[in-house]
Amino acid sequence: MSITFDLETFRKVRLNWTQIELARFLGCGQTAVSRMEKAGRIREPYRRLLAEFSNKTPEGYTTICTTDGIWIASDPVTGVSVSGRTLAEALAELRRLLATSEAA
Repeated sequence: MSITFDLETFRKVRLNWTQIELARFLGCGQTAVSRMEKAGRIREPYRRLLAEFSNKTPEGYTTICTTDGIWIASDPVTGVSVSGRTLAEALAELRRLLATSEAA
């Protein structure tokens, strides 16, 4: 599975890294970073590594907004991930799913 993500902007603005620096961090080649940037998609396991640089909520959930405006919220402890049209919607759904799984 892959998600749509503006990796180039993230790399330049948030990390202030070159493609080569990001490639070293991800453990891939510069060509792979270039391909991901052009395609706008990031595949596992690179997505998990980049999640460490994304937004974190007070609960420790990871959140990412895709280039098409969809929010993804993930609980790194359970691995549960959900998406929503807004950050609030994604977080509410994640909390609901986690509460349901704890009650079961």
